[in-house]
Amino acid sequence: MLTGIRGRLLLSYLLLLIVTLTIMAVALILFLRSRPANSDEEIHRMLASYAVRGLQDRQLIRALRSGNTAAMDVAVDRLPDDDIVIILIESETNVVYWASDDMHTPGNVIELDREEVFRGALTREEDSRPQILESARLTTRGSFEEDGVQWLFIKVPIVARPLRGQPSQSLLLVHQRPSTPLLEAVSQFGDNLSIAIIQAGLVGMGVAVILAIVITRTIGKPLQAVSDAAGAVAEGDYSHHVPVAGPLEIREVAEAFNRMSEQVELNNQAQKDLLANVSHDLKTPLTSIQGYSQAIMDGTAPDKAAAAKIIHDEAGRLTRLVGQLTELARLRSGRLSMRQDYLDMGMIVEGISQRLAVVAEKKNIALSTEINAVPKIKGDGDRMAQVVTNLLSNAIKYTPEGGEVIAYVEAIDGGVSVAVKDTGIGIAEEDISRVFERFYQVDKSRGGPRRGHGLGLAITHEIVEAHRGRIIVESAGFNQGSMFTVWLPMAQ
Repeated sequence: MLTGIRGRLLLSYLLLLIVTLTIMAVALILFLRSRPANSDEEIHRMLASYAVRGLQDRQLIRALRSGNTAAMDVAVDRLPDDDIVIILIESETNVVYWASDDMHTPGNVIELDREEVFRGALTREEDSRPQILESARLTTRGSFEEDGVQWLFIKVPIVARPLRGQPSQSLLLVHQRPSTPLLEAVSQFGDNLSIAIIQAGLVGMGVAVILAIVITRTIGKPLQAVSDAAGAVAEGDYSHHVPVAGPLEIREVAEAFNRMSEQVELNNQAQKDLLANVSHDLKTPLTSIQGYSQAIMDGTAPDKAAAAKIIHDEAGRLTRLVGQLTELARLRSGRLSMRQDYLDMGMIVEGISQRLAVVAEKKNIALSTEINAVPKIKGDGDRMAQVVTNLLSNAIKYTPEGGEVIAYVEAIDGGVSVAVKDTGIGIAEEDISRVFERFYQVDKSRGGPRRGHGLGLAITHEIVEAHRGRIIVESAGFNQGSMFTVWLPMAQ
């Protein structure tokens, strides 16, 4: 699938989409990263600064030392709000003693998920009341989640002396971690974000156009080659071929075009041969008829009866030629009706062989048959006899004296095979593909016996195909003999 034009186009569109979106996403991410953000670091710094301001408040310090929660509430109310919550916890167990909001109930334990030393958060220079700090290096920061809410905190140990036997305490300053919705972010960045998206889109479109040009060329170039080749064939250059390249469908088109071009070239050559052969076969008898008839009219013919007989024979030859051409044309057009009888090809071959045995004997040719039991076929008995007669007659005619002709009949591949093998003049390799063409004569340059008009095998081929069969020819070459094999489907 992926090698076809549809698969390639689909992958191309997906690739263009992915590249465009990736470029836009990268540009957007880089833009967002370049913008200042209210990060965790900034919030921790804000909490540390708030802790310094709060620990400078004498009232809050006195409230922390006394442990009076009411005094703590009053002292915290005096501090700026800033959405910061102050919680007093037990340093080791994180149990809440007091909180400036209603969410953190005294007695509850706060599970600090992540805690690290917050170096440099509170320095001696920043703290005007160092006695409230146990040690600046013990200040920690981190985050925790409570009831689905994310919180950021700093934890500051305090020196306020607890009652005897009571554990040490720490001050926990917390702030809810902000989450900016997408619409708020877009609204915040405004026009700058729009410009970045437009720039990314333009870059993506440029890349997409370049990729589209490359993809179009890989698909369009083979199609253009087919178009150019079609124009060349239309102008008469039948030898023009198309390189087989590109996606699967285009390769199939190129292969089909090349086959068509070869077939057109063969048909064109066959037409030229047909005209040449018909002209030759018509010219010879017409010349004889014209010459002898002129001699009779002029009174120069020594034997008028003999001249008239020659005219009659040549006219008969022309009649047979026209009859064969007419029969071949009717066979090819399907206008020649054929009976549909149940036939035994073994009996037909045996009968034809017996009739031609006299001809073979005169040439000192051994004619034999090997007939096996075969199923019946359905067809025209006269036409099948015509096929066998043509094959056996040709085999005898083109086999030298002392040669051998054998006819085989056997059942094979759900049908009946009739093969005629001889030890005759054979067929050259370049002629094998053309032996069934009209007027084609394979022995025209060998000085061998003349093959009549070259229509017998063409008619045989059409009769076999009309019976839904096939005929093939095999030969090892000149003087190597040949074998014609006819296969016919058995009757259903």
